Amino acid sequence: MRISSRTSSWRNALFTTLIGTAVAACGSDGGTTAPVDNFLPVFTNFWRNTKVSGHTLTLQSSNDGRAVGTFSGTETLPPSGSSQASGSWTNATFSISIARTGGAVTYGGKFISRDTIRLTRSSDTLVFARQ
Repeated sequence: MRISSRTSSWRNALFTTLIGTAVAACGSDGGTTAPVDNFLPVFTNFWRNTKVSGHTLTLQSSNDGRAVGTFSGTETLPPSGSSQASGSWTNATFSISIARTGGAVTYGGKFISRDTIRLTRSSDTLVFARQ
């Protein structure tokens, strides 16, 4: 079977276009870059630790539903009591500082769903669910 030069040129052009599109979609790092985070969080709520029911966060923000903002609130951690908390976020990623009696601690955080947040600090990981 003989392939005409016209068909061959068309196939080469299609192949080149597809490969070029695939390379551009992957980016210069071979496709390892995470997708753009466009999550718009709502922090204002009562959050309960999924493993320790008495450990809670009560958070408020006037920036809910925006890509960037700040929040404040209270952590209740038995038997220590209540401590002031504050933080800021960009999309699904945030930082929270808690002024505990033994000293201030800062956690990095991430929304793992609209109703669940994960806080991490060294080897300490806490998961809170919206109530």
